[in-house]
Amino acid sequence: MKVLKIIKSEDGVALVFTIMVMLVILVTGTVILSISTSSYIRVKSNEVQKQARFIAESGVNKAFEWAKEQVASGVYSGFFLPETSEETVGSGTVKYSVSQNAHWRGENYRIVATAKIRPAESLLEAENVICADFKPELVDAFQFAVFSDSDLIISGNVHVNGKIWSNSNINKNGASGTIPGPVYAVGDVTGFPSGTQTSSNQLTPIDFPNVDFDYLKANKTSDNLSSLSSGDIVYLTGSSVTIGNINENVYIVAEGEVEINGSIGSSNCPVGLFAKEDITISGNYSIFGIIYTLGRVKVTEKPTVTGTIVTQKGLSGGTPDVSYDPGIIEKTWEPFGSLALGSHMAELGIVRWQEED
Repeated sequence: MKVLKIIKSEDGVALVFTIMVMLVILVTGTVILSISTSSYIRVKSNEVQKQARFIAESGVNKAFEWAKEQVASGVYSGFFLPETSEETVGSGTVKYSVSQNAHWRGENYRIVATAKIRPAESLLEAENVICADFKPELVDAFQFAVFSDSDLIISGNVHVNGKIWSNSNINKNGASGTIPGPVYAVGDVTGFPSGTQTSSNQLTPIDFPNVDFDYLKANKTSDNLSSLSSGDIVYLTGSSVTIGNINENVYIVAEGEVEINGSIGSSNCPVGLFAKEDITISGNYSIFGIIYTLGRVKVTEKPTVTGTIVTQKGLSGGTPDVSYDPGIIEKTWEPFGSLALGSHMAELGIVRWQEED
């Protein structure tokens, strides 16, 4: 009887041990399954979120292409597109809108694109909202202190604070001024001392900006320089004109040669000067704004130019002091945002891109 009781006792211990082992295996398996499932869901969720973001980005691109189509059709401002109906993109949908961004000054616009996605093989879903702001920006040629479409010969005691570009060659011919660079030329850069930052020969030409004089003429507000007000567009005809002592934020457009015999603009009211022929600066004057010519810029003394010089046929003579100032350039064309765009001085560019939480 005692032997039988011992055997039965050992059977009970074995059963309890077996049950405990099975419980440990079950709990371990459950934990492993839970971890694996969570990891799988996390990976799939990240994939779905990425897909939603890509779809939202496609909506931004669609809206931006819409805005560029408006420009191509002659609409240069007041961009507005009500929120579109949902469009299917891959395994999701996107809708987008364009409106003026009231938080920024000037002609700035906001794109809002909302994407939703729920892959057919998954119970997961995601939503992504992306905002992008765009506005007219100056084309590349207006982003240099001096931009020349042809050979640029720098002589005399010239000072240039900012980048210089030539679609041909740049030669510093005995000039003793200060030109730290960078200096870029599609052709050769010669005559600069060692230490000057230069780049040449392997560059792609930048298109010379084709300012639409006919468009500016069609939008002129005056044909003479009397009684100017900020925002005026003065279109001057004749083979030659003389200008100076202009203190308003205006555009001056000339069909013939221009002689500057007085200061033009100020840091608060810069001027845009656009000429089909040569521009001559004939004194030690201060000029704030944009100087643009299809001819050559000729200098006889030591004027100070703050802004940019864009010339098709180069810069010669005198000892100018030129400083590139993007703030001055922005102020120059700010009152003419849509006109700058319509006359091909500016192009649309996305300036800020952010993903909403």
